[in-house]
Amino acid sequence: MATPAQPVSDMLPKLEQVRQACLADSSQYVQVVPGIVPILQGAQAVDVRRWGADFIAEAFATPALQGHQKEQLISDTVMSLLRGMLENPNEDTAVVKSAVQASASIYPYVFRRVISHPDLALVWRDMTTIKINILQRIDSSALATRVCCIKFLQKVVQVQTPGVISDPRRPEHNETSIALVPRNHPLLPLANLEAETSGILDRLLSVIQENSTDPLLVDPTMNCLAVLIKMRPPIQAKILQTILNYNPLRAASGPMTTRLIVVIKSLQRTTRALLRYVLRIFPQHPLAEKIDTYLRRLQSSTTTVFTQAQSLKRPAESADGFDDAKRQKLEPVRKFAPMPPPPNTYAQLFTLIDNQEFQQFDVKILPEEVVCLISSALMQHIDSKSLDEAIEEVQQRFQRIQDAAKPVNAGEEDDDYDPEALSGAEAAAQSAQTGELLPQPALDLGPFELPKPLPLSESELAMLSEQTISHVFETALSSEKNPSLSRQKLGINRLAGSTNDRDSWLTVMIRLATRAPAGLDLVVDVQLNGDTELIKPETELSTTMQGAHVPNRIRRLLFDYVLDDWKHRLSLGITWLTEEWYADKVQVAGTTNSDAPTTKASNATPNYDYWSTQLFETLVPRFDKDDFRLLIRFLAELPSLNRNILAQVKTLTRDPATVDICKKAMQYLYLMRPPVRELVVDTMEEIWQEGDSEVKSTMGQLLTKWRPGFVERAVEQTKQEAEDTRTFPNGVKDEDVEPAASNQAVA
Repeated sequence: MATPAQPVSDMLPKLEQVRQACLADSSQYVQVVPGIVPILQGAQAVDVRRWGADFIAEAFATPALQGHQKEQLISDTVMSLLRGMLENPNEDTAVVKSAVQASASIYPYVFRRVISHPDLALVWRDMTTIKINILQRIDSSALATRVCCIKFLQKVVQVQTPGVISDPRRPEHNETSIALVPRNHPLLPLANLEAETSGILDRLLSVIQENSTDPLLVDPTMNCLAVLIKMRPPIQAKILQTILNYNPLRAASGPMTTRLIVVIKSLQRTTRALLRYVLRIFPQHPLAEKIDTYLRRLQSSTTTVFTQAQSLKRPAESADGFDDAKRQKLEPVRKFAPMPPPPNTYAQLFTLIDNQEFQQFDVKILPEEVVCLISSALMQHIDSKSLDEAIEEVQQRFQRIQDAAKPVNAGEEDDDYDPEALSGAEAAAQSAQTGELLPQPALDLGPFELPKPLPLSESELAMLSEQTISHVFETALSSEKNPSLSRQKLGINRLAGSTNDRDSWLTVMIRLATRAPAGLDLVVDVQLNGDTELIKPETELSTTMQGAHVPNRIRRLLFDYVLDDWKHRLSLGITWLTEEWYADKVQVAGTTNSDAPTTKASNATPNYDYWSTQLFETLVPRFDKDDFRLLIRFLAELPSLNRNILAQVKTLTRDPATVDICKKAMQYLYLMRPPVRELVVDTMEEIWQEGDSEVKSTMGQLLTKWRPGFVERAVEQTKQEAEDTRTFPNGVKDEDVEPAASNQAVA
């Protein structure tokens, strides 16, 4: 690595190599940043300081680096480097801008690290000094630096405002906010932080409150306020009231110049876009009616302002009293995309654009009412002249297709025929038509076969299988985001590809994983057992083994997809496990009825047992006291229950908050699923024996009803064991002492 003693011309290329290496592999930031900060602290050249500020800003802003890794990069040296860049009165403007940008990116991670490490007083002191410095610069710095300062203020308000705690049991996944700060934190007093946040928010809103007409400040402020409105509901009302009091057309009172028109359009479009965004993400917001009224009034005022501005224009008067004739404004000739050569379809006849994305869109996936609504809206706003041109173009195309389809009469003479008037291309075309009319000898063509493709290697087969699985799964996820697709609940007898929605594609994935590889595991087992009659050639063995790997990859994708939002995708998980159980039963039934040797039991369901246990084992820690309906539904709709699943239900008694839902689940299974009653009661016995007094009291009520006498026998046995294990201080039992005492008496 370069040293500070080297000249700038030698340092910058090496530093740029380091930067490119980190951009290629983000994990290298963890090693590079601690080593390069001391070099940047001693750098005197402006180019090196600019590079250093940009590099630090990139390191803490890149999304490729995880949040906990960015927290590890925070140190006294990094904070002192940023503080020195901002406190230097003669610092370069580009360096200050990048330092402010880096501070905006680093602030949430510093705040989160100080929450968990109260001993980092030096780091928090530097961060506080940087915050004060940036607040002083927001009114006096260059425009680019002020924009970065606005982003820093937004980060401070977002971090120091209470956020939503999605899961108290997993704090690493919760958003950084003041809600994570303990009340007795030595470095982060809640009262001071709340007061500071209120003042910074007022400073951020001052740009809007003062009705600023500078779009370079209003636009970034509006963008930052959009983030705060979405992420911090407690301050939504204050921000929206400020925006509703803002008048983006305030500058229209003066003479309308070209620059002023552009400024007004920018301000009103930004304001309108922000308020429409709020109505889209919060359609039931209490201020929705006021926002809608404001938007209508803004639209009307904007139309009035620009209509008046156009009416004030008048033609310039000629100096000599005579106006020169002005040239007519020629409208551009409308050009349509050429039609491909015949044969043509109706779609090609009416396609007048050359946009391939629009041409590939299948309009059949849209409901009829949506198509009618779009068509009626377009017909009301379409230009009549453009429509006439399009109709004329289609008529000309149709006429050309009809002319080309007319048969050529060779015996008919053309009086207007002039050989000298034909060009070379026309003569060649006429010669070709004449040649087609001549009798052609019959050609006896043999059968044509395409060459067989080259065999795929195991690595190529694995790569293509992975690409196919990923493509189908991405198609399913993209169809989930399309709200226009209807979703019909057709049950297990539905056709997998009957519709183009998410359920159809996921059904295809599930059945590829469960039904397509049926029998492959059996063939592999027979091969490994050495049966020479069923062993396939060596070239097919690897393909069979690879075919068994593809379903497991699909199963893993389905497993992760269900867990990602398990409360809303529990139906999909039940459907998948039901298909696994059905496929296992069908496969086992087929192998049992056949003459082929098998090592599997007649009732074995290997795939169902494994994946149902894995899924339930992962879901159990996520159940809380309000999820008893989901737990009962999951246990009720599973096609088969085994000891492994009930053993996971048993673990719910370890948490006092989930003992009640475990009891309800056991009651439901005993009453509604008679085949597993004995298994349920056995599991309850284990719970009673392993649980504490509260668990014994809860489960004892059910055991007394469903297995009479068990609780009394267990209590009596416990008392007997306690009496039998009574010992002396040295640990010797009573029965071990009595023979020794009698022997001493005899002696």
